Amino acid sequence: MNLDAIRKLQELGFDVNEQAVEKIQNTKNILLDKLQETNQLPPEMLQLYQTQQDSEERFITDLLIDWGSGDYNFDTGEWTATSNQVYAFDAEIFDIERMYTLFLQGVQAIVPDVRITEVKEDLSGVTDDMEEADNPYEPPSDGVRSVSFLCNGHPYDAELKSYGDWFNMGMLEFMNQVLEKEGCEKQLHLVAGMMDQMVVLIYDTEEKAARLRELMGNDFPDMM
Repeated sequence: MNLDAIRKLQELGFDVNEQAVEKIQNTKNILLDKLQETNQLPPEMLQLYQTQQDSEERFITDLLIDWGSGDYNFDTGEWTATSNQVYAFDAEIFDIERMYTLFLQGVQAIVPDVRITEVKEDLSGVTDDMEEADNPYEPPSDGVRSVSFLCNGHPYDAELKSYGDWFNMGMLEFMNQVLEKEGCEKQLHLVAGMMDQMVVLIYDTEEKAARLRELMGNDFPDMM
């Protein structure tokens, strides 16, 4: 199944390899062994979990998340991309003061058509209190936060509601507006959103994004 998953991704133009697949499989095996040793799940739940983990859709999703998450150095706060085709991140941000700075680094890693520089974040509009939104589907907000940057030398800035340490997905729509203004032929597309809090993005066509979502078992419409 793993080799078949590689073939399907390669047919879509993703440069995955057997080493990346082996890393994911080893991680899954280690986790499963720990669950078996500690008896954290009853046998029937453990079997269900293993079946879900063994599915091709979950395997491809985990592979792309691992491939696109990059490496974050907790000592220096530096993030390094590990893919130029997939960008993945946890929507609950660890480094909240550089939430959109890190996001823009991830965008830069997969969008060769632009150069993003001079990123500045302004948290002066963030308050100490969280206020519930009128919309029950919107998370509570603690004010607003702003980000400004240059894209291909052109200035852009956005003011977004702050959701504490949670990423505001409105930044994706804003970035696609920037890419369109810069004459980019492709757009950022969400291929997995909020599964285990993880967001997975590619920079490509709507058709390719739809085909990838199908492989991942995600049937939601393109939000971008």
